Amino acid sequence: MLQESDSSRYECMSFLIYIDRAGDVHAPDVEYGVVAPGQTIVISGWLADPENARVARKVTGLVDGFFPVEATVVSRPDIAKHFGHDALERCGFAFEIPSKACGIGEHEFTFRFFDEAGEVYDAKPLPIRVVAYTGGLASRILVAAAPKSGSTYTSMILQKYFELDEPHVAGMHWQWEHNLDANVVDRLRGRSYVLQRHMRPYAPNLAAIRNERISVVVTWRNLADTIVSLDDHVRREGVAQHFLMYSVDAAYLAMPDQRRYQFLIRYAAPWYVSFYLGWKEQGIPIARYELLASDPLAYFTETIATIAGSVDRARLSAVLDSNAMSGRTRGNVGTNGRALEAFSQETRDLLEDLLRAHFVPLDELIGELPWHSATV
Repeated sequence: MLQESDSSRYECMSFLIYIDRAGDVHAPDVEYGVVAPGQTIVISGWLADPENARVARKVTGLVDGFFPVEATVVSRPDIAKHFGHDALERCGFAFEIPSKACGIGEHEFTFRFFDEAGEVYDAKPLPIRVVAYTGGLASRILVAAAPKSGSTYTSMILQKYFELDEPHVAGMHWQWEHNLDANVVDRLRGRSYVLQRHMRPYAPNLAAIRNERISVVVTWRNLADTIVSLDDHVRREGVAQHFLMYSVDAAYLAMPDQRRYQFLIRYAAPWYVSFYLGWKEQGIPIARYELLASDPLAYFTETIATIAGSVDRARLSAVLDSNAMSGRTRGNVGTNGRALEAFSQETRDLLEDLLRAHFVPLDELIGELPWHSATV
């Protein structure tokens, strides 16, 4: 028996239009028909006036209001049986829209059909989103990054491997902790990208990730080395991520090394802990800087497999061997265990005390600190 949830429903005069498929999206989730460029766009379903046992004499459509396409009639005995009218069996339709009709981006598909008297009806438009998939691989990737965790390098290699762009959607001054708000999502819709964001998994962010079908990579680095690297960044570039430190002035820069590290442990490290626990709760594998620094091939093999399910190792090796990062690398890339020499015992103890004080056991974060980790 036909169920309402089996299809996405449209109404036009006394006719009903049910869409079973639009692009690679099937009911009941048809909001956008999502397809790759170069592929034929298929939109299928059925159209009938069940109360009067009528089917359309002809079903056509318009892409963006001007590109005409005509539907193929599809036999739908299930619909005829459901409504008890044999005359409804020929109510099915299938459009095959050539790729030349739709470039990458947002389009509209309008149903136009004729009844037995020749009257013409236009139903409301169905949105179609054409996305630049790359050989069936991921087309929208979010690198959710703990600051100073190798995320710039990670993003660049993923851009090269998947042949994607880096969109320019930097957060406003009041939004230094980057989120997928409506403005950002609207600017990204219909595009392919690797987007790098310092972002925690708030519910609206997770909803945007789900609705936009975004693959997520979470990058992380042990907190001790992160603190040393963050301090370097502040002193070298004169600015920190503003959601971690509201401002950086001469008082901070005048502090001796250990006091600066301890300041960051007290005031910046709690954000990192929340970031880590939030993404861990989502069950998303965490890409660790320590592996990136020691074995980039293994790091990206794991990361890409998480996104795409498989890895072209020859392609990945070529990307890693290229000069993809020329002019974009940071001075801390490839360095593990920086805090071993940088931290005093007092500073080490302060960081461990902060982690042990959390009501959630953070043994894994303590165990990966350079003075405990056997990998450094």
